[in-house]
Amino acid sequence: MKNIVFLAVIWALAGWYPFGGVEAQDGPSNNVVGSIPDSSADTSKDTAQDSGYESPAQKLAKMRPSDRPKDVITSFHRRAVDSSKAPWRAVGRINVGGRVHCTGALVAENIVLTAAHCLYGKRLQKMVSPNSVHFLTGYAKGDYLAHSKVKQYTVGPGFDGSKGSLAANMPYDWALLLLEKPLGRDNGFLDLHEKLKRHRRKPGKGKPRIALPSTEIITAGYPADRAHVLSLEENCAVKQVRARGRVLISNCTAIPGDSGGPILQKPNGKWRLIGLNVASIQNKTGHGSIILSALAFRDTLAAIQRQTAKPLESKKPNPPKNQMSEPALRE
Repeated sequence: MKNIVFLAVIWALAGWYPFGGVEAQDGPSNNVVGSIPDSSADTSKDTAQDSGYESPAQKLAKMRPSDRPKDVITSFHRRAVDSSKAPWRAVGRINVGGRVHCTGALVAENIVLTAAHCLYGKRLQKMVSPNSVHFLTGYAKGDYLAHSKVKQYTVGPGFDGSKGSLAANMPYDWALLLLEKPLGRDNGFLDLHEKLKRHRRKPGKGKPRIALPSTEIITAGYPADRAHVLSLEENCAVKQVRARGRVLISNCTAIPGDSGGPILQKPNGKWRLIGLNVASIQNKTGHGSIILSALAFRDTLAAIQRQTAKPLESKKPNPPKNQMSEPALRE
């Protein structure tokens, strides 16, 4: 029987640091987000080139086989990429409260896709407030191409952070962040795979199923053991399809910090997004990851794009229950 390990229960994939989870700021108890750069954010530069410095991979290589930790998953095998170049500059790092980071990807000029559990504050048992989240595109070793605050975000309608890694929670573990600045206008964004973007339902067949021409995929992320460099998990594939194509099981390695990272394919020479990383899985054949496909969030993404394309109205409507807006500033 398969043993699913959600990286120390799904939250670990978000890169929770040992000294605690995200501390939610004052604000509404419902899902609320936003971001303002602050001195507490983890943006220190990598010191890999400092004299006498040894990377984790070098230290591990020097260990005797008997001294090496067993069953430890690392990203040392991954290829690092230049996050200032296309298409990788559309992938960025999401910093939450200066204590935790996740990975996110621009899916429109002003919309970022990530995992919903990245925005849940475990200690206070509620979604984080607006002034604790920021998105940095093209991030590398403390530098970045652009930054934006988040005006509001929408999570899967059935997501409940307090339920953790329950199977019923998994299909809704996605979030779409609405940025104040259209960073994708200058840095580009990842379009959805055509097979997932306009998938027709067949009469009498119920909800749509995933139908990709290939199972091979690539994942991108800022893993905790190399949190300041964007790297790729390559040469892996989708192995199982669940929940009518909304949940995918792959043999791609996923570790803390990878949550929310894009899952990519390159049909016709152009990178396309098919989903996002949400958890890790372990079975008899090794380690893998749990992915949410674009079928889970594509309708909401299209609705947000239609809504934001309209001129701003004088009277702002109340957001739906699964949408969070920035609260009024308090003195």
